[in-house]
Amino acid sequence: PMIGGSAFSLGLIFPQETRFINKRPYLSLLGYAPALVLIVAGEWMLNVPRAYAAGWLVSYLYAALGGVFLILMNMYRWGQAASPIVRSQSRIIVAASALGFTPIIFWLVYSNAFDTTFQFNVLYHFTPLIAFPLGIAYAILRYRLLKTEYILSRGLIYTSLIVLTVVGYGLIVTGISTVLGSMLPGNSPALIAILVLILIFGLNPLRLWLENKVDAFFFRSRLGYRQQLQQFSRVLTESVDLPLIANEIQHLLDNALKPEHLYIFLRDHSRVEYQAYAANGQSSTDIRFNAESSLARSLTSRRNVLHLAPDTPLPSTLLRDRSRLAVLGSTIFVPLNSKNGLIGWLALGNKLSGQPYSSQDLDFLESLTDQSALAIERAQAVATLEKRLNELNVLSQVSQAINFSVSFDDLLELVYAQTGRVLDVSNFSIVLHQPRARKLSYALHVENNERIPSLERTAWDYGEGLVSEIVRSGQPILTDDYLGECARRRVAPLARPYQAWMGVPLNVGAGTLGALVISSFDVGRTFSDDHLKIFTAIADQAATAIDKARLYQQTEQRARQLATLNQVAQTITSTLDLEPLLQQVLESAVNILACEAGSLFLLDEETGESIFKNTVGPVARNLIGSRVPAGRGIVGETAKSGQPIIVNDTAHDPRWFYQSDQTTGFLSRAVLAVPLRIKDRTIGVIEVINKRDGSPFDEEDTTLLTAFGGQAAVAIENARLFNSTDQALAARVEELSVMQRIDRELNAALDVKRIFSYVLDRALALTGADAALAGIVLEEGFEIVAHRGYGDAIKPFIENAAPLGKGLIGRALATGRVSLTENVKSESDYIEVLPSAVAQLIIPMRREDQTLGVVAIESRNPDCFSDENVEFLVRLADHAAISLANARLYAEVNAANLAKSEFVSFVSHELKTPMTSIKGYADWLSAGAVGPLNETQGQFLNIIKSNVERMTTIVSDLADVARIESGRLKLETKEMSFQTVIDEVVRSLQGQYDAKQQTLLMDVESDLPLVWGDHVRLVQALTNLMSNGYKYTPVGGSVTLRVHRAKNIWDAKGAAEVLHVSVQDTGYGISPVDQKKIFTKFFRAEDRSIREAPGTGLGLNIFKQLIELSGGRTWFESELEKGSTFHFTVPVASAIKVSGQEAASPS
Repeated sequence: PMIGGSAFSLGLIFPQETRFINKRPYLSLLGYAPALVLIVAGEWMLNVPRAYAAGWLVSYLYAALGGVFLILMNMYRWGQAASPIVRSQSRIIVAASALGFTPIIFWLVYSNAFDTTFQFNVLYHFTPLIAFPLGIAYAILRYRLLKTEYILSRGLIYTSLIVLTVVGYGLIVTGISTVLGSMLPGNSPALIAILVLILIFGLNPLRLWLENKVDAFFFRSRLGYRQQLQQFSRVLTESVDLPLIANEIQHLLDNALKPEHLYIFLRDHSRVEYQAYAANGQSSTDIRFNAESSLARSLTSRRNVLHLAPDTPLPSTLLRDRSRLAVLGSTIFVPLNSKNGLIGWLALGNKLSGQPYSSQDLDFLESLTDQSALAIERAQAVATLEKRLNELNVLSQVSQAINFSVSFDDLLELVYAQTGRVLDVSNFSIVLHQPRARKLSYALHVENNERIPSLERTAWDYGEGLVSEIVRSGQPILTDDYLGECARRRVAPLARPYQAWMGVPLNVGAGTLGALVISSFDVGRTFSDDHLKIFTAIADQAATAIDKARLYQQTEQRARQLATLNQVAQTITSTLDLEPLLQQVLESAVNILACEAGSLFLLDEETGESIFKNTVGPVARNLIGSRVPAGRGIVGETAKSGQPIIVNDTAHDPRWFYQSDQTTGFLSRAVLAVPLRIKDRTIGVIEVINKRDGSPFDEEDTTLLTAFGGQAAVAIENARLFNSTDQALAARVEELSVMQRIDRELNAALDVKRIFSYVLDRALALTGADAALAGIVLEEGFEIVAHRGYGDAIKPFIENAAPLGKGLIGRALATGRVSLTENVKSESDYIEVLPSAVAQLIIPMRREDQTLGVVAIESRNPDCFSDENVEFLVRLADHAAISLANARLYAEVNAANLAKSEFVSFVSHELKTPMTSIKGYADWLSAGAVGPLNETQGQFLNIIKSNVERMTTIVSDLADVARIESGRLKLETKEMSFQTVIDEVVRSLQGQYDAKQQTLLMDVESDLPLVWGDHVRLVQALTNLMSNGYKYTPVGGSVTLRVHRAKNIWDAKGAAEVLHVSVQDTGYGISPVDQKKIFTKFFRAEDRSIREAPGTGLGLNIFKQLIELSGGRTWFESELEKGSTFHFTVPVASAIKVSGQEAASPS
């Protein structure tokens, strides 16, 4: 019964569990229930012979039913199972059943149906039954241990060889017997020797021939697989390139098996996982299997194919990878095993044809993977060697950088680039430690293959992130879970979503400069110990190079700073211009310390406030002129204490004056403030903000900036002193310039009222006072001459002269001193003229010891009379006093001149009457009115007439001079012909020229235009010139008169066109000394020839005055002993009308 129960159970679970057994495993034991019942019944009926026989029969019947059930289930699976392994196992069991049960079934059928006497032979009928359990055992243990196709093919070959040998041997015996005519025995030694020789030389070729024919006829697919494997083997022996090997595997399987998909999973040592290799450019899968995954462990422990049929539940050992296997969709997994373990596997989907994989297909896959594993292992070994060589090259490159003066930034790029040759540096960082500030910062930071400068130089506190642990311990850290590792080590993670993370220290000597970091944001990404090993080697080389480069950079930076400091010191001490100096001081300070911004403050000595004088930075202009209250903020405290202050975190420092940042929008993170001190006094503060590299300020920065600030303070103080001196000097020069202009104005003003008006206007403009008055000091009192701002209230004081001793003005005049009253209400002597006046300034105008006048200024503002204003007004009054004295003298001179002119006019008028009578009587006597005259009497009368005419001329000239000087000479200007002037003058003087035998030459332009002038005065002017030419030219000389129309090049303000008139003589000429006096009244040269000629010395003076009054100009040229030429111009009438000067011309 147990045989039957076992057969029932085996039929339900082998070679594949039925579906209901998979859901309810306990049902697989259902076949043992009847077996137990039969066993119990058999034991109970053991002592009953008849009952025992029935029980025995039922037990055997149940065993037979179990065997039949097992055979039927395997026959079903042989035809319906999707798995070729299941079908193969079922086929083996069915074949073993047929081989074992066929003899006994044949006996049963034959003995019962045809011959009842047919006897049962135990040897022949029971012995084959052993095939059944052996077949089941083989199918359970190793269903393909026996290669049926190989056995069949070899059986056919060797059977054929045996048949051919026997037949051939028989033919040989028969043939030899026929030839010899006698029968030879079959065991003849000679024949046997011949057969052996034939087999020795012909058996192997015959066997090979038969093998090829049998394989080609019966096993074509296996032959095709063999040829493909041979071709594949030749390709593999020539290749050590993994992509080529993968492509060949892909190509071979696509052609031979045509699977829906093929994935070649290879071990990635860097990630300790298996991932699909993208071969032949086809799409791969993102599914990966860890080296400890259930699939990898299962394939490691087996040498044959793992087939996962769709209708077969997963083995319990693969349940952990159920989801990934379901997504992958592969049914065939062929391990790639080498002597070093599992290097990967092939994962194939179902065939595109829908046919299941045969045993030949599986044999082909196993053979293929055996060869592929060796080739892949060889290719990976070569790749590993190349990788190691590349790593050595990388280490050599980094090592060589130590021996070269590579700049710091270039060295960082070199480390990054060389590391990228052996490791994935998609996310790479070089972090440096700042021991003094206890900060960490990125010197180089790359994310997703892009460098991010904005994060570089950004510092964070020591103790955050795993880099802090590396710096603290000097040991590398490798983790697949960054956040978990941070939690385990109890450090705060950085705000980056890292997954895998690997960091190695930059160790130099006993210290750690920082760390190199490679990270990944991908889930499932890992780094191996090999990665850590090469990364550590790179870091060891890089640490020395970075330390050397950083020291070199610091030395170079310090040298540049000192050179800059020296250069700036020379520059700032060579200039005294304050504004450019302040800007240069600040810019130099910012550049020396490589900061983002800076400010220079100067202290307001009165309020103590710090004033933004100069700024450097992105928002510099917004702060200039702003003030920081005294003692407020870091600047105020620095100015107050006189000590430098470092604040590397302004957000947490209450002293920071945050209003500046709010105003500008600029973020100040770190500040260094240094006082500008001169002797024991602080004159300002230099403040630098935010180092460009993000590092904090330290004591070295403070020392450097303090040294610079000391020199800058001296230069600033010198510049301020120079500027104050220069400003004072400029103010003094400006004041002198103003006084010079005032002097010119005052000197040009010879009118007393005009002088006082000018002084009052200047005084009110300077002080901003409300009212002012000025007057002169007379014997009878003080008389107001000019006033401003009083309105009608001043009228009573203008009408009558004020007594000298009355009021504040009288008191100031009495003392002769300047009087400033800041509160006039407190003075009893004050006479109110301006309502609400508060302050009054009185300045006496003195010349030598005499007070000539006074200026009084009143204001409702008591602060308008500053010391500077008072000093300036005193000097103004002094200068005005001089002008006032000059005006008095001028008035006196004018009065004297007027008296002289009136006297001359009176004398001329009084002399004309007797001279007219004398001349008339002399003419009457000469005409013989009283009788004939003798010669002597005639001569006397001629002398009288000549002297009378001479006196008449003198009196006429004196009268003209007097009228000109007194401004009473009036010209009757109008359009006139200058030709008539020429004709009249020449006619009147021609006799005189003829008497001295002189030649009068005329060069007069024809058709002269009309001129604008007074006919009488032009005749007088031209007569004076031509008369002088006649008088001062010797006998036989010549006088030339030239008149031409010309552009007025002699007087830019005159008429555009003039007549140019010149009188040239060949007379005595004028010496250079006398030329300076030639137009002076009553001047005559000392030369005897000139003195002998009659004249008064007034002619040329009158000539000049008349021409200039007519709108012309006069000049002359003369050379002693050669003659003289006198020129003058007369305006053309048409030019006068066009220019509009007719109304303004003299009349």
